[in-house]
Amino acid sequence: MKNSILYILLLAIAWSACNKGADDRVFPEPADERLNSKLADYQSLLTAAPNGWKMTVIPADTSQPYIFYLWMKFSAQNRVTSNMDTLPAQESSYRLKAMMQPELIFDTYSYLHRLSDATPSPGISGAVRGKGLMADFEYEIRYVSPDSIVLYGKYNKSYARLIKAAPGDSAGFTRNLFRQNNYLSGAYTSSGNRKLYTGALKDSILGSTANLSGIKQIMPVYPGTYAVDYADLGGSGWKYLITFDPVTKAITSVKPDNIFAGGILAGSFQVLRVSYDDAKKQLYLKTIYVNTAGSGRITEETLTKN
Repeated sequence: MKNSILYILLLAIAWSACNKGADDRVFPEPADERLNSKLADYQSLLTAAPNGWKMTVIPADTSQPYIFYLWMKFSAQNRVTSNMDTLPAQESSYRLKAMMQPELIFDTYSYLHRLSDATPSPGISGAVRGKGLMADFEYEIRYVSPDSIVLYGKYNKSYARLIKAAPGDSAGFTRNLFRQNNYLSGAYTSSGNRKLYTGALKDSILGSTANLSGIKQIMPVYPGTYAVDYADLGGSGWKYLITFDPVTKAITSVKPDNIFAGGILAGSFQVLRVSYDDAKKQLYLKTIYVNTAGSGRITEETLTKN
């Protein structure tokens, strides 16, 4: 019996040795090459934006009532020109680095460093000694699309988003927008459901229901407009764009972002009901759309600020 077991083990080892290298790699190139290729793609995206990028920085400290706006233009020579508020344009350097996740690092002193400076600089009011304004200058790259890059700060855990500037935008985007009230931004607990119908909604054939839960981040994308993951499809880049009036404390519009809109039947998105309760810090959204296969989807979700 022992000899039989030993014989089987020897056969298994011999088979493994013969096949070693036959399928060592799932991918045709090593991991380092794939990562370097991805970094090259990111650099091409950054430098190919003819009108630059609008950057929104959201401090991790939720007691900080402000968000910050900058304008940036990246060059292929690893230089970046930044504008903030009415301050003059500033040139500094940047680099992309392969770590556990790809990183975008602003590695010489810039306006981002001023927002992160533990010793507050003149002209940056509201900064706290030892913390600054809780921004970052080294970011993990969390999500990339052709016109948007989502970043997460390595040290102060701030969120940032780069939006590709349109032809009508300019470095003046930041003027008087250096600090805007960060009213809706923050972490929210989600609850609700997404109903998946088979065929047209009028036929009322419910295929399945996806329950919604977890924590979501509401982030500003530009003044007055915020983005939040749609239902359970945030991982696919689907987001609501919510326009909010901080004076009346009301949601004035809800739209799908470009990725969301591109994945559904054109013109089918509708808002059935939307509300905001300022006392509870709670948003309610009920929306409907038809997918490209002609099946209806109804989503009902409540977001409560943590």
